[in-house]
Amino acid sequence: MNLPSWLLEESDRLATLLERGQLPHALLIHGPIGVGRRLLAFWLMLRLLDLTTGSPDPAQLDSDRIAEELLPVHPDFKLLQPLEDKQTISVDQVRELLRFLTLTSHQSGAKVVIVAPAQAMTIPAANCLLKTLEEPTSNSYLILVADTLSRLPATIVSRCQRIRVALPDRLAAGNWLQDLNPDVDWQAALELSSGAPLAALQYQQNEFPQLVAKMASDLSALQRRTKTPANVARRWAKYDQEPCLRWLFNQLSAEIRTHISRHKQELITKPEVSRLQKSGETLNIESSFAVLRQIGELRRSQGSGLNLELHLTDVLTRWYAGE
Repeated sequence: MNLPSWLLEESDRLATLLERGQLPHALLIHGPIGVGRRLLAFWLMLRLLDLTTGSPDPAQLDSDRIAEELLPVHPDFKLLQPLEDKQTISVDQVRELLRFLTLTSHQSGAKVVIVAPAQAMTIPAANCLLKTLEEPTSNSYLILVADTLSRLPATIVSRCQRIRVALPDRLAAGNWLQDLNPDVDWQAALELSSGAPLAALQYQQNEFPQLVAKMASDLSALQRRTKTPANVARRWAKYDQEPCLRWLFNQLSAEIRTHISRHKQELITKPEVSRLQKSGETLNIESSFAVLRQIGELRRSQGSGLNLELHLTDVLTRWYAGE
């Protein structure tokens, strides 16, 4: 598997540890969605099992759930992820995984488990996995993949060696995407994905730019009062959550930046008028930041079973209450 340039430093470090026999038995690969955390995890799995083929393409690896038929077939590899139509990893799934780890390796080599997303484990599931992290079976490797450490129990985090994958610079991300498909405006796609290249790739493949146009039209309709927050939220709740919430977060962030920039200019050109208006402007900004925090919480709570339609209705109602 060929890795993009921004993952090479970490992959080289892992390869060196593996060659020296110093690779930890529990690793936690974390970072923003769409930067290649699963890509790095699957690369390491292929190295540990001495496989040269059989990994899904990058966009498929970045999906919320990887289809079973896309996984490499190997008797010493397991992927632990939520079951189809489920949002969490259950304690029964972890127990089954532990039984797998106690079995002798089929090829007298390593046994490898990838847990993705690790934050999808329920508390009982995480507690069940804890003992294996403390006392790993011989020649077994657990690779946990998470977008945020705050939703994992501290006991899990403390027993893993953490590997953070950061956002690459736009040039490196754009060059990598351009090599994949030179006919796409990847800078626009990266703007939609906040600079996350695998998210940009997935958005483009899933025709997310067309969906963005629909969402932007809905926001305009809310401003004109031709649609209600409840109607818009009902439709948005059926969309792919992460890219839609990410786009919504970016849109409000841009509005706040524009608002602050305009207000600063008014302070320079009309200091007395701006001083009189400051109280009302501050209240609007405080409300906008509250909504921004709420969208951020929705992004962090994905997979927890919350009622997205209800929360989106509240977000859109508060956002456009003062329009």
